[in-house]
Amino acid sequence: LQHQDKSLFGTKLQIGPGRRLGTIGGQRLLVLLLAVVVPATATRAQTPEDGFSAALAELREADFPSKEAIIERLGASGHRAVQPVLTAFLEDRLFVRTADARIFIAKSADDGLAELELVDPVTLRDAGRAMSAEISRIGTNNRLRRVLRTTIAHFSLASPDASVRLAAVRDMLRSLDEVTLEFLRERARVETDAGVTRAIET
Repeated sequence: LQHQDKSLFGTKLQIGPGRRLGTIGGQRLLVLLLAVVVPATATRAQTPEDGFSAALAELREADFPSKEAIIERLGASGHRAVQPVLTAFLEDRLFVRTADARIFIAKSADDGLAELELVDPVTLRDAGRAMSAEISRIGTNNRLRRVLRTTIAHFSLASPDASVRLAAVRDMLRSLDEVTLEFLRERARVETDAGVTRAIET
């Protein structure tokens, strides 16, 4: 058995007071074990909030097609701040602060204001103020706004409040396309409120 140990690792590994790790073979084994364990630990440390924050940060430099993909990822994240963030994006209230490239929600989209109140898009807590010259709006176009409206409506149609669902349907009807129509047809099959169903079928 001792001979077999030597053929595999050079000599037996011995770790203890006053003893050192055996041979180069043993050290290689330890390095391999660490290479497996450390990445696995780092992966387990990732949280849904990390994924949401990472996707949000990509909006800073994204072109319009990339922004559509990011919106889909944000919508699929299940994060509690998805709807407020996408609503702010639709309403031109999503900004990047020039000093540190952080993204914030502004409480107002008024271009006439010299200073804007900011909200952290992940925690939804107040994040102080910024001068208008210190922040840049994250832009949208007509296609992106349609994507945003549809994604926000998906969240609203899941609300237990029929009035919220009705408002979502009416908003979707303002910008109909094949995707929206198919979504509304699917919703009509499970909708329990007569008023919402009538709005969909109108």
